[in-house]
Amino acid sequence: LHHIKKRYMQEKIYTQVGTILVALNPYKNLNIYGADQIDLAYQSAKMHSATNSPHVFSVAAAAVHNMREEMKNQAVLISGESGAGKTETTKKILQFISAVSGSTASRAGPSIETQMLDSNPL
Repeated sequence: LHHIKKRYMQEKIYTQVGTILVALNPYKNLNIYGADQIDLAYQSAKMHSATNSPHVFSVAAAAVHNMREEMKNQAVLISGESGAGKTETTKKILQFISAVSGSTASRAGPSIETQMLDSNPL
């Protein structure tokens, strides 16, 4: 718990404990969810690299990689108490998946992001 508290005080809200990602709700917006972080997580997953720091995008990247490359079904379990940030974490997972899917809205239909958000009762 000391390590988690220390990281939280440095605005590092994610801590990796084995295969589990522990996230603490910062109750404020942090600039850690942009395109650069998406690219870093995606490239690290493709290279089987564990060099990037703990992040929700790393979890999403591993799931996408295993679906695409290893043809394995994936699930991400998001758990916590009321107000812990489960809904926001789910939105970040969906943001990552839609960003790496490469699909945008067209005449053929809505974007992957829109389809996922419409199908998910957040």
